Amino acid sequence: MSNAYDRLRPAAYTAPNGDRMGFEFEDVTKTISKKTTAHDFPDTNVTYVEDRGMRGRRYPMRVIFSGDDHDIAADRFENLLTQKGPGKLEHPAYGEAQIAIPFGDIVRTTALVTAGNQTTFDITFYATVEDVYPSDVGDTSAAISVAIASTAFAVQFAASVDISRPSAKAGFLATMKAIVNGAKAGLQKAVDGTAALTAGMDRVNTALNNALTTGIGTPLSLAAQLKSLALAPARSAALLRDRLAAYKALATSIFRGQGTGTGGGTGSSDDGAGVLVPGLVAPGIGAAAANTFHANALTAQYMILGQASAAAQPVEGQAYASRDEVVEVLDGLLELFGDYTAWADANFAALTAATPAIDPFDPVATGPGSLDTGGAQAQLKAVVSATVAVLMSTAALLPPRRVFVTPRDATPLDLCARLYGGLDDLDDFIAANDFTADQLLFIPAGTPVVYFA
Repeated sequence: MSNAYDRLRPAAYTAPNGDRMGFEFEDVTKTISKKTTAHDFPDTNVTYVEDRGMRGRRYPMRVIFSGDDHDIAADRFENLLTQKGPGKLEHPAYGEAQIAIPFGDIVRTTALVTAGNQTTFDITFYATVEDVYPSDVGDTSAAISVAIASTAFAVQFAASVDISRPSAKAGFLATMKAIVNGAKAGLQKAVDGTAALTAGMDRVNTALNNALTTGIGTPLSLAAQLKSLALAPARSAALLRDRLAAYKALATSIFRGQGTGTGGGTGSSDDGAGVLVPGLVAPGIGAAAANTFHANALTAQYMILGQASAAAQPVEGQAYASRDEVVEVLDGLLELFGDYTAWADANFAALTAATPAIDPFDPVATGPGSLDTGGAQAQLKAVVSATVAVLMSTAALLPPRRVFVTPRDATPLDLCARLYGGLDDLDDFIAANDFTADQLLFIPAGTPVVYFA
């Protein structure tokens, strides 16, 4: 009778160029993740869980090379791992050859003392599909520009606010003024300090404040001017991380009910979550709260557009250095979009509950601004989707980050020459590891160092 050990298959990895190499291994594991989302609805005690199938399987492995030529075999294997694109993994326990990509950090350890003549790789293979990236990034980049330039955001905003009464208009103008000034102050970290950009933002800010003070600006024109102010720093020469952080901080302050300025909070929110509380908005008179929500929603949409614009097209001198860096930016954009969607959905639900329809079968008859027409959301999703496609294509062409555990005492010069084949990348190597003053002179054995294959 056979057992599990007898049913193991030979383990091997075939690189994108077709080179195949077998390897020994330790105990193996497999990670299985479901794509599920929980949806909660107001005035109910049930949760609907949406099942969207399975994520790709992940296979963490410890790959082992031993013997007199273990270092030569390990070098060859590392070269296979660093090739761009998907390869094929022949897993010893979990199925035949399947398309997979080495994912995340790959830790190479040469054990000269504890296990002589042995090199190990700690690596995770991620099952994928062969053609996951867009074939024409140029068209996708153009789609980002078109989607960002869309007037859908301003049109939905203008259709949603209700300033028919003088008191509602006065409150709306005050809220917009706080948002405009708060947005300009919050985006200072995203400005590169050049006089031209600063002066341009000052002119837009002044024009907006004049329109708000005199009350002559229409919601449509105010939305267009606010967009110009919000997107101005997206293409500045400020560090990408500073621009992304500034946009995220402003959007997050809105989601938390803090607004972008001292008077820009989200209406009747009292829970610190930036969501309107239906019980505090009397039925039929929720216009002020709705106006404040829509002003904040428009601002949050523009913050996401700013992040997408900054992420999709790095400015000169700030090209992405590694796959990990791109993935981090991509994850941040998706997280911000998800936070916005959840926040907006909760507020629309609260507005609908606070301003019930005259005819329960006609949702258009609900109170002012309580119906999401979906135009802005559709354009926002188009921007995010196109940006994700561009970032995925970019990541596929960049080297992954590698981790090398030093087998013996060394200097940064020694390690750079070994890992990069020379000293041309010495400055980048030192910056990537943020070596201490002592490590610039001496790196002890067993220290993990980062490099880019």
